[in-house]
Amino acid sequence: MKKRVVDIINVLIICKDFPYKNENAFVFVKELVDQWVDSGYDCSVLAPQSVTKVLFRGTPLKPLVHKAKTQQGKAYDVHSTKYLTFSNIPILSRLNQFFFQRSVRKAYNQVNKHVDFIYAHFLFGPGQAARRIHNKYGVPFFIALGESRFPQAFFRNKTSIQKIFDEARGIISVSNEIKSRIVDAKYKLDTDKLLIKPNGVNFRKFYPMNKHDVRQKLNIKPDSFIVIFVGEFSQRKGAERLDNALKETFEDIKAIFIGKGPYQPTYDKIIYSGPVKHKNLPYYLNASDVFVLPTINEGSSNAILEAMACGLPIISADRDFNDDILTEDYSIKINPLNIKDIRDAIQKLYRNPIVTSNMANSAIASSSQFSLAKRAESIISFIKEKSIDCGS
Repeated sequence: MKKRVVDIINVLIICKDFPYKNENAFVFVKELVDQWVDSGYDCSVLAPQSVTKVLFRGTPLKPLVHKAKTQQGKAYDVHSTKYLTFSNIPILSRLNQFFFQRSVRKAYNQVNKHVDFIYAHFLFGPGQAARRIHNKYGVPFFIALGESRFPQAFFRNKTSIQKIFDEARGIISVSNEIKSRIVDAKYKLDTDKLLIKPNGVNFRKFYPMNKHDVRQKLNIKPDSFIVIFVGEFSQRKGAERLDNALKETFEDIKAIFIGKGPYQPTYDKIIYSGPVKHKNLPYYLNASDVFVLPTINEGSSNAILEAMACGLPIISADRDFNDDILTEDYSIKINPLNIKDIRDAIQKLYRNPIVTSNMANSAIASSSQFSLAKRAESIISFIKEKSIDCGS
């Protein structure tokens, strides 16, 4: 008997959400799937939708099945079966997981094709559902870990979570910090089936553009010094902390806040604040001078990597989750909870244009190691390596 690597053709992706039309939710998952589809893999996506959010939060209702398209125009199916969600308090969150998994099983039965493996993006919900399908139908599954933090159930339901780690054919983590969190929580991880691979950038979308032309397009003055923030306007991401730091600069520094959330920035030199379509984000990044994200928790920040690819120096947290993607050549690491640290880093780059320019060039050069296309192929290669079959 000899071992052979199984040919991978049909891929099933399970995730908590997926972009529909111009939505930005989970766009990073879509970009990965797009890469696989453009590379010739047959992909289907199971992304259940919460009818509770449709009814009470105004979330648009998606078709139960719709076609997503890649930049090359190739199409694949996205199944958005409906399920109920409740509060995130522990007792009701279990109901959320129950209905999510039931919705995934229903969608799985609608996928009328052979599945070579399941790629579950995130442990809770998708990972749990993937294990159930594996136990019932024998389909091998892989878990992608990118959580900024794990819920309390991660620390309570250790037996069931350990079974997911044990039964998964492989685990893909976006950072060493996530691996450390799992080990620190006393879980056993087989390092032979673990791949550490930070998120990647789509260089067909995010690349350096002519700043003067982009600012003219966005009706921004050519001589402005602009700080940009991209992310949820939340306590975790640090929109308010950046807003307060800017108010203490007393410099002619403009700001762009891309996103939305419970906090509304009030700095008096904001050029734009609000959401934008993901396809337009590269223009706002290229119109800016410095990217600032004083976040306190991340898996691996797509926003930071996209800003680097557009040639922006980075100011972000001095925490372990950034260690895989940031170096001092193109970033200033700060205490994300310290307003003075954030302010001083911004002022340093404002007052030292040569330093800022050198860091911008280093950001562009360093971003090349975070290619989305290479990441997609590395994950598939890892999956093929772990999908060993016995043959004659």
